[in-house]
Amino acid sequence: LGIETVEDLLFYFPRRYVKTTEVSDVAEPVEGEAISVVGEVTASEIKPFRDRRTHRMSYRVEVRITTNGPDFSLSFFSPYDSQAEKEARRMAPGKLGMFVGKAKRFGTTWQIAQPHSVMFDEEGDGGLAASVKGLLPIYRVTSKLYSWDVQKVVQSALELVQEVPDPLPEAVRREHGLLDRAT
Repeated sequence: LGIETVEDLLFYFPRRYVKTTEVSDVAEPVEGEAISVVGEVTASEIKPFRDRRTHRMSYRVEVRITTNGPDFSLSFFSPYDSQAEKEARRMAPGKLGMFVGKAKRFGTTWQIAQPHSVMFDEEGDGGLAASVKGLLPIYRVTSKLYSWDVQKVVQSALELVQEVPDPLPEAVRREHGLLDRAT
């Protein structure tokens, strides 16, 4: 990403914003391509299964989300019942969240494979929901870094930086009718 300093981070602007108060308009997904959607959870169910490798009980949280387009199913895996229960509560029906992964077709149903998510009304999420105020910035990221991670770091940096000096002297801004950095 080329971010080495706090200044680099603060000038790493989002490429767009999505509304966190409404589901995404989604065109027909392309199988195998990365997808990011805001969706409303319509179902969340824990399904226990025996892990073939360890022969221990494991748990799959099956989630259905709706968008303004196709609905998607997602599966989150956990080796622990309590962790699966926490995940199911986090993604309870009626909650809105951002879901990312790869679009995959299973029969007539769309799935988001290898999903990751952030729910907009979570508590203890590092201040993400409190900072969003109806909009979630979407940053250009890598496959191992999520947009909400960048947003959390940017928010932390903004809390540390008191005042960023304007790069243009006031006389130059006035002469050319330019706004200051804060405007």
